[in-house]
Amino acid sequence: MLAPQYDYILERYLLIYKFDHGKKADLKVVLVELIDRLFSKEWNRLCDDGLFYSCYALNFRDKKVKAMYKQLQDTLRGC
Repeated sequence: MLAPQYDYILERYLLIYKFDHGKKADLKVVLVELIDRLFSKEWNRLCDDGLFYSCYALNFRDKKVKAMYKQLQDTLRGC
């Protein structure tokens, strides 16, 4: 039941790391764009904070949810 919610959160969060600069992009340009995205209004509207924190709270009560949350975090760290 919660897996689709975690998948939705992950899908939305991964959008911030998608760039169309190609392989020869200037890393400084990419970094500045990533920082701009992190602090933009669009990022703030990307995923409802209530959904994220509700799933996060379940992380401490349910082992299955904890495993899904760890997978979400590991995926984001690998970007």
